[in-house]
Amino acid sequence: MAVIRPDFYLTTHLRHRAGLGHARIPVRIPMTKRPAVVLGTPAAGLGTNSRYDERRSLPMKVTATRPPAARSLREICQAARQANCGECWALPGDECVFTSVPVSVPVVPGTPMLPACGYHVARFARAQRRGLISGPDLMAVLDTVDVFTTSTVIYDEGR
Repeated sequence: MAVIRPDFYLTTHLRHRAGLGHARIPVRIPMTKRPAVVLGTPAAGLGTNSRYDERRSLPMKVTATRPPAARSLREICQAARQANCGECWALPGDECVFTSVPVSVPVVPGTPMLPACGYHVARFARAQRRGLISGPDLMAVLDTVDVFTTSTVIYDEGR
């Protein structure tokens, strides 16, 4: 077993100022220039009885389950709608952005349009903090964009 010795000792030092003769201040005085701790290593002839050294890993059973896979963007958006938006302050159940998008490109007169609902990233963050969506769900949403801020709009797949 390794012996741990301090590399300093504490002593008291008297103050020599007027009115403070009774005050004592602890002072660190170094003893030597050696390390404070000597590790128990086999090379130094000091072994330990730790089971960690024998196996190089702690013997424990992992009981955590694998996190669930992320849901579809549609399901995540529906869950995020239950939180209010921190960017535009849309109420729970309302969209942040509602617009229409063309079904096909190029857009010519008479091209059918589909409704598109959009939600700010701030709303997904609030939904995650409130437990409405999970961390992997939030990461799946953020993977759909390259660069984002809290005001970035994520569009739902369909209504």
